Amino acid sequence: FDQNDNKEYFLALNVDPSIRQGQTRYSFIVINFYEVEEEEFTLNLTEEDKIKHKDLQAEYTGPVGSSFLKIMKILTNSKVFTTKDFVTKEGNRSLKCASKAYEGYLYPLSKSLLFLPKAIYMPHGDISLVEFSRVNLSVLTAKTFDMKIFTSEGQFTFNSIQKEDFGPIERYFSEHNINVRSEVIDDQDEYSEEEDEEDTTDIMNTSDGEED
Repeated sequence: FDQNDNKEYFLALNVDPSIRQGQTRYSFIVINFYEVEEEEFTLNLTEEDKIKHKDLQAEYTGPVGSSFLKIMKILTNSKVFTTKDFVTKEGNRSLKCASKAYEGYLYPLSKSLLFLPKAIYMPHGDISLVEFSRVNLSVLTAKTFDMKIFTSEGQFTFNSIQKEDFGPIERYFSEHNINVRSEVIDDQDEYSEEEDEEDTTDIMNTSDGEED
């Protein structure tokens, strides 16, 4: 999965059974690759390897991430999923956003959504509702919107998504028959809150001046 700048890529490996560390289970191993010029390297294959994995090549040339993916696909006999069903107006295949304290990218896939690098996996079948908030506010008031996804595993909130990406992600959910709703916020309420804060600040500053 590219990170919108086409210079860095994520490779997320789904492991079953999950890896356990303490009380936490991890279903994904996430590897970050930096796209560089083509590199050539050789695999130390034994005769047994050559017989067991006939499609493995002795030498690979190209970006390390792409070569690693080809090798893992052969060794694990697994399917590879990429972002083909979604594209933003800027031509990106993911939404740059944040989940709690973690910044990352949300990838809308053909049958699921995946947030990386702090892996959050949400199959379409587990999603009951997607709620958008701060969408109707003017660009002057808010340049981003938030999205909460309700699943059978819990609720996941993604913040600071660019306003221009609302159309593509809303269309994506519609095409995949996923229920959505929008929380309506009045611009006047936002301005009122800001004015109240400014008034309070003025009063506090005035009081400070009188005490001096």
